[in-house]
Amino acid sequence: MKTIKPNIVYLWVVIAASGCLDLALLDDMIPPDAGSDAGEDEEGGSDSETPDAGGTDEPVDTDGPPNTDPLDGDPPVVAPAVCDSAESIVGNACRALGPISASLRMVTDEPAQVTVHAEEPALGTAVSEPWGTDHQIVVIDLPADREIVVALSVADVNGNSAETVVPVIGAGGPAVAISEILADPLGPEPAQEFVEVVNYGATP
Repeated sequence: MKTIKPNIVYLWVVIAASGCLDLALLDDMIPPDAGSDAGEDEEGGSDSETPDAGGTDEPVDTDGPPNTDPLDGDPPVVAPAVCDSAESIVGNACRALGPISASLRMVTDEPAQVTVHAEEPALGTAVSEPWGTDHQIVVIDLPADREIVVALSVADVNGNSAETVVPVIGAGGPAVAISEILADPLGPEPAQEFVEVVNYGATP
């Protein structure tokens, strides 16, 4: 490690004594000739400093909305996801119906948030991550005797929104669901593995 030249130390002490420099700041100051020993750049920064996120294209707050083109005036384009065998394409979504609930899946061509408006008594909520392009919506408390409409509003970071509606109805059959699975845990097997099945209906 290089030593600080005596004339530089003398200069700092003189400036501090004249009231132009807070001595507490001396700990943060790096002598100009410390150079590559401390890993600084020409501005005196250290390799151990936190990178400046302000000049990057990525958002600083990972939970917030993504960066986007401020001149974008087009709403997100909504399309069905790749539907599996238990789903059917209805409108712009893949729809799977159960006795008391429905699952809707769709994709957008840009990061977006989904707001769900379901008729009473049904309650809808988006269960996918916000500001993504893959969206899943779960609607519960479906009536078994009538079809209701779930309205979905999909908005990008600039507030441009697209609306789509999907009809849902409670399917026939017992209201039974697999609520929890523990597969292949640490420890003896298969003693700790289990599947929990819940009967939400009134019929045993």
